[in-house]
Amino acid sequence: LADKAVSDNEYSVVTEYYVPISNYTPRQFSITKELTIHTEDNVILFVYEENTVTIRYVVVGPEGATDFGAVDLAGETVRVRGAAQGSTATPGSSFRFVGWFSDEKCTVSVGTNPQYIPGKGADGLYHEATYYAKFEYAIADLTIQKEGVQAIDENQSFVFTVQGTGENSQIRRIVVIHGNNSATLKDLPLGTYIITEDTGWSWRYTPDGNDKSITLTAVGPNEVAFKNDRATEADGTDDWKWLNGSAWCDNRWNEAHRDNDQ
Repeated sequence: LADKAVSDNEYSVVTEYYVPISNYTPRQFSITKELTIHTEDNVILFVYEENTVTIRYVVVGPEGATDFGAVDLAGETVRVRGAAQGSTATPGSSFRFVGWFSDEKCTVSVGTNPQYIPGKGADGLYHEATYYAKFEYAIADLTIQKEGVQAIDENQSFVFTVQGTGENSQIRRIVVIHGNNSATLKDLPLGTYIITEDTGWSWRYTPDGNDKSITLTAVGPNEVAFKNDRATEADGTDDWKWLNGSAWCDNRWNEAHRDNDQ
């Protein structure tokens, strides 16, 4: 306060006000000081602190669902020029993490990694913000493909049993495929499934293995292919036996019967 004149026998009381500094806030907006004749004591010190903002991390799951996931951290206070710690999303059992979003409806994606550290704005500063970790049921589609059916049997049906394992052991589905075609089971919980072809049903077609296993993943593709060969007799001729071969009969033309009918 060198501009404040003080004589040996005088003193004065002055009030100084802070000077605004962008992104900083003073601890005191004004300071009143009694001046003395000792000039080294005539100092008013304003202390500024960098502004802070709050960043929140919120979980979003299917309507009516519980325990679908959690985030760590749920929120943090960050200096505008500092560094954010971020948060990590962890899905609950039978759910999967979809991604991080900047809006509550989860339409604007900001990241798909479970660990998310928000970046600063275009001005190089952090601003108040909320980010949303979206979770959904851990489901996937399973496609079974049938190959190897000959044109003569284009409408032949093939029957498969899809059996879940572990936590999904209660899941059992029957799938029917006609000819060289495929069938898709929708919205199966993620996990391992055993697919078995009913070899006693199809018309003399031998599969390339009765059981096949697949572990469904959220990203897929989740496909299983069964290729069958049409069975033949030992002499190489077509085997016309129906179903599993236990009931069949040659259909022969009876000339004598035809003559009698005439």
